[in-house]
Amino acid sequence: MRYSKKLLILGSTGFLGSSIDESLRGSTFEIEILSPTREELDLLDSDRVRSFVNFHKPDIIIHCAAHLPVELDFKKSREINNRIDSNIAGALNNNSNCRLIYFSGTSVYKSSEVLITEESALNPSNEYFQSKLDGEKIFQNTGINTVILRVSAPYGAKQRAKTVLQKFIELALSNAPITLFGDGQRVQNFTYINDVVSAVYHVLLREDVDGVFNICSDNSVSMRELAEILVDVTNSKSEIFTSNKIDPDQNTVLKFSNQKAKLLLLWSPKFNIRSGLIDLLHEAGHSL
Repeated sequence: MRYSKKLLILGSTGFLGSSIDESLRGSTFEIEILSPTREELDLLDSDRVRSFVNFHKPDIIIHCAAHLPVELDFKKSREINNRIDSNIAGALNNNSNCRLIYFSGTSVYKSSEVLITEESALNPSNEYFQSKLDGEKIFQNTGINTVILRVSAPYGAKQRAKTVLQKFIELALSNAPITLFGDGQRVQNFTYINDVVSAVYHVLLREDVDGVFNICSDNSVSMRELAEILVDVTNSKSEIFTSNKIDPDQNTVLKFSNQKAKLLLLWSPKFNIRSGLIDLLHEAGHSL
């Protein structure tokens, strides 16, 4: 088969990267996919990154690579991510025809009581999230076609991080009590991995589009609602309790607009939190 494009996935062993890699390899896109492991391409080595990009000359780079905070060392995480992003940007200086899809997150925004759009105020809450915003600026300054996807709380079967959603799933499946932090009224927007992958497809199909896009579901849920839905879909005997600890963010209501992605990428999420959780549990081998 003759490929029309060459695509490089960075961070291909992580949650987002591996999900995108697996899906694209089973798709009808006429693309050659490069997905080097960390051992095959050390993104902290600027010479190796430059040599790899210059040799393979990818038409598209999907950048999912990031160093997550270890033991809450957010400063170290930011330093490493800044180096990774600077090395990739430097390698693109002689590849002006390359297109970049960069994964950021909605945690770069300042909390707001109104619907958050791509034009809303920015205020990352820690240095890891600041590193994602740093990366956005680094790649926007390269002058190449850059699409930034600010994804809200992605989840799926391949996820290894112990998020609140993963903890709730484990408790519900074992019929253990689910204790909410505070009164459980904190609101979050969870995005199922299939919708994230779908957004990448839509970016690939619209070659002239660039800019920043919120990728999120159409509805946000409170932590109590999340626990109740999980108990229902798993037919769990778990009881839901509130803790005596005060959640400092219990009044946080994060609601994001995905209208720009719907308009320019012609993308729309297909999963709400209930259908996403059901699909995730089926993918993980649980019979409901």
